[in-house]
Amino acid sequence: AVLVVGAHMLLPVMAESMTFLTFAIPTTVMLGMSGLLLLLGLLLGLFGSAIAMGRYLKA
Repeated sequence: AVLVVGAHMLLPVMAESMTFLTFAIPTTVMLGMSGLLLLLGLLLGLFGSAIAMGRYLKA
């Protein structure tokens, strides 16, 4: 959600300042990127929790 809101707020500003570039991001790419970031965050959280639980149970 933050990615989509950020893109909708930043892309018009960037398009105005850099007229020689196009900033059209398809919805499918945005949804895929959001899903990928969500999955990576989930995996990173699970990995960190597993390390923390392992340290806690050893102590």
